[in-house]
Amino acid sequence: AKVRVTTEQLSRLHYEQLRMLSNADAIVECRDPLMVSLQLSRALWKGAQLGGAYKRDMESMSESLESLSVELLESCSAKASKTLISDDLMDYAIRAEKKKFVASPLVQDYIEEIWQGSLRTGKTKSRAEIFRDIFVSMLIVVFVPCLAEELRFLHSNPLIAFAANFVSYALFIIVLIISAVHHGEVSRTE
Repeated sequence: AKVRVTTEQLSRLHYEQLRMLSNADAIVECRDPLMVSLQLSRALWKGAQLGGAYKRDMESMSESLESLSVELLESCSAKASKTLISDDLMDYAIRAEKKKFVASPLVQDYIEEIWQGSLRTGKTKSRAEIFRDIFVSMLIVVFVPCLAEELRFLHSNPLIAFAANFVSYALFIIVLIISAVHHGEVSRTE
């Protein structure tokens, strides 16, 4: 005879398993407590999205686990937290939409260091890198609005299209020159 399992029974089983795994003391003892707490938080959130009698409990536990990950991170020194936060952890937290974790100050510091290019190297950006970043930013600021549907009519004017293309090529050549200069600086230092 076949055993029939209802959706509600599966929901309860899923809830009970995740509830048992979500013990904060057990998570802290894991090899990677930040990743485990974020993964369990996501699993509970997905379970809550299925609905059922345990929806609110799962949402609450999901939020608690995300808060636990922030508390674990904040309990470390700034230096220790940099060893705990990895690119894989950040990628997972962003994909799992763990906004509270990503918004925490130590994670924001990590993101800032990535942005500045000084993560784990202690090296700050060279002038060539700064100029390159400025020109790329200018390129984005100048040309992204031209891609918007509301501004497409601007490119129908030949003079505006020519000017936009000219500026684009000029910025591209400047970025190439800056990159070549930077590459030369790096080659000389090695």
